[in-house]
Amino acid sequence: MNRIYLVLLLSLLLASRFSVAQESVSQPATKLDKFTSKSGVIIKFEDYNLTGLAQQFGASAETKIRKVHSGDDVKLFYLISNKTEYGLKVAAIASEDFTELSKALGTLQGQLVIDLQSKADYLENKYVTEDGFHLGYLIQKGKPTWYMRLEKYGSGGSIFLNQLTVIEDSFKLASTKLNELK
Repeated sequence: MNRIYLVLLLSLLLASRFSVAQESVSQPATKLDKFTSKSGVIIKFEDYNLTGLAQQFGASAETKIRKVHSGDDVKLFYLISNKTEYGLKVAAIASEDFTELSKALGTLQGQLVIDLQSKADYLENKYVTEDGFHLGYLIQKGKPTWYMRLEKYGSGGSIFLNQLTVIEDSFKLASTKLNELK
């Protein structure tokens, strides 16, 4: 009888450890999530659609600027969304991070020229924002492919773009709209 209680007690302890471990795998809150999770205030969203990002595989990813009012505070975000077989994948880049992301794009463009000289079978170079958005390129067989990874966790969150100019044009439009809305 004591063995049964011991086995039951050990089973309960192990089950509780597994549930705690599974909770820690959950996705951390992004800057947009944190900003819109305030309670006791009115939260208003205003979306301003931009031109989509033409992908190599599939339809264009949608882009927009989202202006969020949370009480008396206002923040701007550059949103990229893409419908996949796994659902809608969305990246929300805070305006202050967008500035750094734009600078990183220029740096990556300069590094691409050097990286194309590499003899590596595979080369990847990327910039990652605080919220886990990836912007970069990979080189296979001497051919570069630009990509964005919209979400840090899960499947189907990467988009591969037809040309670098698609990113540049989208960033210029977004920058103009962000400056207009400030």
